[in-house]
Amino acid sequence: MLNKEKALDQESREKPVLLIIDDNLYNLKIIGHILVKSNYKISLVSDSKKAFDAARKIMPDLILLDIVMPDIDGFEICRRLKENQDTRDIPVIFLTANRIQSDDVVKGFESGAVDYVAKPFKPEELLMRINTHLELKKLRDKLEMKVKNRTENLLKANKELEDVNTTISVLLQKREKDRRDLEESIMVNVKNLIMPYIDKLKTSSLNSYQRICIEQIETCLDDLVSPFSRKLSSSLYSLTPSEIRVASLIKYGKTTKEIAEFLNISESGVVFHRNNIRKKLRLINQHVNLRTFLQSLQ
Repeated sequence: MLNKEKALDQESREKPVLLIIDDNLYNLKIIGHILVKSNYKISLVSDSKKAFDAARKIMPDLILLDIVMPDIDGFEICRRLKENQDTRDIPVIFLTANRIQSDDVVKGFESGAVDYVAKPFKPEELLMRINTHLELKKLRDKLEMKVKNRTENLLKANKELEDVNTTISVLLQKREKDRRDLEESIMVNVKNLIMPYIDKLKTSSLNSYQRICIEQIETCLDDLVSPFSRKLSSSLYSLTPSEIRVASLIKYGKTTKEIAEFLNISESGVVFHRNNIRKKLRLINQHVNLRTFLQSLQ
């Protein structure tokens, strides 16, 4: 913004620039002499109608403003300065008569002034008040610049974080698509390359054990292309490969004896696996049929 750019220019000035607005030429001469001797650059305005435009053009570091002037008084000039985005941060010190009323003091602060100096004034007091408010303005400008830089850095960091999140989202979407494509490829290959041979074997002369093997191969292939095995082996349940094989046979209605014969293990081993499966599926002490629960995982 314009006023911030002006503030940066002011920092590079060799001497602070002060604007004195007073319709009394004698006062302008006296104040100007004091300030020039104190190493300030000054600009003088005696016409209240030109005060606002002069402030916008000069963009001084501080304004000394007389209250009592013809046409436009100091309160109105100060109010206009504070309403304008370019000049609102310029500190204004009112120059007042000795007998200023308390109501006028309040009115002055409400209009945006930072201080009062009563006329006639001591040069030391005037310079002290000017120096104080120049230092305060300098500190405020530096603080605002730090806040601005910090805000810009935060916005930049947020933008970078949004970009990272977008990239992660795209990668996750791609990974999900790749997973679906792989599953689809497996399903197509099982259906077109393996199942025809399974169907041929089922129609050939097989003994009972061979027929059970073929059926189990078929069911395992079905599980391979379904969410069943993935769910059982996921971190949610973490079933071992042996437990998954037992769970698959239970799901298809095989008895403990049939499972033991098919897997060539003891019936007590099947019972052991069944108990582990129920435990990992959180079915212990629950009246839930294991086969029904496994079928629900499809």
